[in-house]
Amino acid sequence: MLEVPKVSGDSLSLIVVTDAEEGPDFLKRAEKLMGETLTRRAQALRDFRRKLAMVEEFTPKVDDDRFLLRFLRARKFNVEKAYKLMCNFYKVRLQNPTLYVPVGMGPRDFAQLYDLQCGTILKHRNPRDGTAVIICRFGKWRPSTGHGPLDIYTPAVYAGELVMDLPEVQLNGFTVIIDLQGLEYSWLIRYVTPDYISQMLGFAQESYPLSIKKVHIVNQSYLWNIGFAIGKSFVPPKLRNRYYLHGSNMASLHEYIPREILPEEYGGLTGPLDFWFLPELYAMHDRIVENSYYGYDV
Repeated sequence: MLEVPKVSGDSLSLIVVTDAEEGPDFLKRAEKLMGETLTRRAQALRDFRRKLAMVEEFTPKVDDDRFLLRFLRARKFNVEKAYKLMCNFYKVRLQNPTLYVPVGMGPRDFAQLYDLQCGTILKHRNPRDGTAVIICRFGKWRPSTGHGPLDIYTPAVYAGELVMDLPEVQLNGFTVIIDLQGLEYSWLIRYVTPDYISQMLGFAQESYPLSIKKVHIVNQSYLWNIGFAIGKSFVPPKLRNRYYLHGSNMASLHEYIPREILPEEYGGLTGPLDFWFLPELYAMHDRIVENSYYGYDV
């Protein structure tokens, strides 16, 4: 049993992959944040299934309440908006069927990308806002790996399957730490183009049932700061205030995410960064492959 450290009186919440229980006062918090009540949830699920039953252009997954609630909670139980989000979610594959969540494939087929150790999920949610914390280490990527920046989409989507069904994650969303240590500016200019930025933002905002509450950028260079200032024009105004630049100042990061849940690479107290989620993710391979057959025909 993993010991849970204390954080100034706040209780740490351990992400348990198989635990889909709602935390204390969940309904009270859910009603305040998105107008969710037991009655509205049940009615929205019925209405959503009824609408999906009339779909002819793609095959939706409708047999799992937790899956449907991803979309309903992401759009505050507006069934029409949840339906549009699901359509966009499945349409991503149409842009490149061999690159984006390909049919008949799962996490084990992308082991070489996970071996790059470019990302992980922290074991604990942030006790200050309840978000699940994702670390993206773009500086670990090299052009010499033979993989392009867009190749990370499918492995990231698979990793999200570990926590996307958890009610607390659906309610509170995600915090993202982007670590740019080791990322060459020349690679940034060549590979992270406006088109790439546009695609990634489009996927995150319009095509995935994911609520990103904050993005913390660390270990970035001065030149990157200049590029970011220019690139902000591609970010909708609503999202601009969710980005925080920390450089190498981890004390600044700790104002938002406590040291007690961070690995030592970010001034934390949980030991070296680990990739604990991979065995759990690989164990879900068959289920993810089965789910890959839903959506639009390709």
